[in-house]
Formats: sequence, C-alpha cells, structure tokens
Amino acid sequence: MLVVDTSGDSYSISLQLVSTLDREVQDRYSLTVFAFDGESPFPQNSSSPFPPAELQIEIEISDVNDNAPVFQITDYYIEKTIPIDVNTYLAQVEAVDADIGLNGQVEYALESSTQPNSGLFFVYPDSGWVQLVAPFSSNANYSETLTIAAK
Repeated sequence: MLVVDTSGDSYSISLQLVSTLDREVQDRYSLTVFAFDGESPFPQNSSSPFPPAELQIEIEISDVNDNAPVFQITDYYIEKTIPIDVNTYLAQVEAVDADIGLNGQVEYALESSTQPNSGLFFVYPDSGWVQLVAPFSSNANYSETLTIAAK
C-alpha cells in the first residue's frame, strides 16, 4: 500500500506491506510511482507542458529460513550380504530445502537406531551418506532401522 503524507509544507510517500512477502513465491517487485501537481492532467500522453514525475522502485526480497528440508524418498531399504567391509557406504539420503544460500543448506544427523549404542553407522552431515563404521555381526538375520533427520 502506498501511503502519502501531506502534512506540512512537503509531501512524503511510504510503501507499507499489507501481507507477508515470500521470496520463494516471488523474489522481485518493480513499481513505478507517478507524481503530478494537481494542474497537469494525467496520463503522460496529454498535451500538458508539465508531465508527471516518474520514480522507478525495484524491490528484491531477501531469503529467511522459513522452509524445512523435505526428504525426496521417505523410506530406504538396504539389503547387504555378509560380510560387509567396515567403511562401506550403504546409502545416501537426500532432502531438499526450498530456501536459498545458507538457509537452503541441509544437514543430516543420525537421530535414533533400533539397536541403541551399536555404533555401527555414521551419517555424514553434509552429504547424507550412511557408512558402516564398525565390524558387522555375522548374524545373518540382523536387522536395524535408522532414523535420519534433515535440518
């Protein structure tokens, strides 16, 4: 909303938001403000010797961290044949954040495991790779569920 203040000997205008702007919806706005003295007719294509003044306003919306990362796949199933070598990469999880720049960077973390304190797995925070980091049991029926968070 454009607000014009006519108090005093001069005029001032200000631009006030009537709702929140979201950079992911629209990241730029261009406005043109015309000013004319009450005697010169508007629009500019008139024959008035005093055309309106024109002001171009370009607004660039900054990003805020208003989106949470979203996993592209919510459940991963991995089947491996024993023996599995230590340091084997088992899978890479991926989440996407709609924000840009630093606000859009995703960090992964192993939140929980069905085998507490097993210490078998490591999740790389920057890439989402899940790695076996300790010797794996020779139990052929071993099963484990990992919960990985994206922040």
